[in-house]
Amino acid sequence: MKRLTIALRHFFTNMVCGLIYNQETRKRVRAALNSPLVGLLVLIKKDCKLKHVKYKIITGFRGRNLLIRVNDKYIYKYPTQKCNFAPNIEVRERDITCELAKVSPIYIPVPELLKYQDKIVRRYDVVDGMSLRQLVQKKKIYEEYKKYLAHQVAYFLYVVARYNPKSLYKYKDNAMQKPGFMCGWHHCDLLDNFMIDKKTFKIVAFIDWEEVGFGDFSKMFADKNPVLNDFMKNIKAEYKKIYEE
Repeated sequence: MKRLTIALRHFFTNMVCGLIYNQETRKRVRAALNSPLVGLLVLIKKDCKLKHVKYKIITGFRGRNLLIRVNDKYIYKYPTQKCNFAPNIEVRERDITCELAKVSPIYIPVPELLKYQDKIVRRYDVVDGMSLRQLVQKKKIYEEYKKYLAHQVAYFLYVVARYNPKSLYKYKDNAMQKPGFMCGWHHCDLLDNFMIDKKTFKIVAFIDWEEVGFGDFSKMFADKNPVLNDFMKNIKAEYKKIYEE
């Protein structure tokens, strides 16, 4: 019965997606339709223990995950595709963020792991704010606060990168590699995943550590957008100053 239900779901999904021209939209729709949404909502309601539950359903980057936001308090992440770049990615993210959160000058959300059938669902506390890409659109504010933001990011990179506990050696490609200049634990995406307070313009959190890695992160300091590229140069300069001091 379970196999028949899955087969019917995939058949219906293929029918719907065949009518969608845009490839990115098609991936997102496929992710949502192929998920056991009803079962997930039952699991979430039991877990969050809220009397009144309001859901907002989003598909993640390239349809890799289904994100369910609950009452603006929690976000549940359900994997819709098999991860190609890291085995046991959910456990990996939890273990690494749990360690990095101990030293990070900026809040790092650590996911709680829930079992659903043969997959792991991650639960995060919601962190509100705006990303750098959103802030750049407010040109006057961005120009006023860019050095302040660049220093925060640079100091964060310096502290997190140089942290090298033995408990995380198993998650490095080369366990003996040591932190150095622009080398160490890094977030992978500085533009979309740090949250800025809309009133103080202080960075309040770095979210979504799914692709966290250890190694050279100098390639992050570039972007096709000239404004963002300028910001990256500011971060790089601040980082170099902090590192040399």
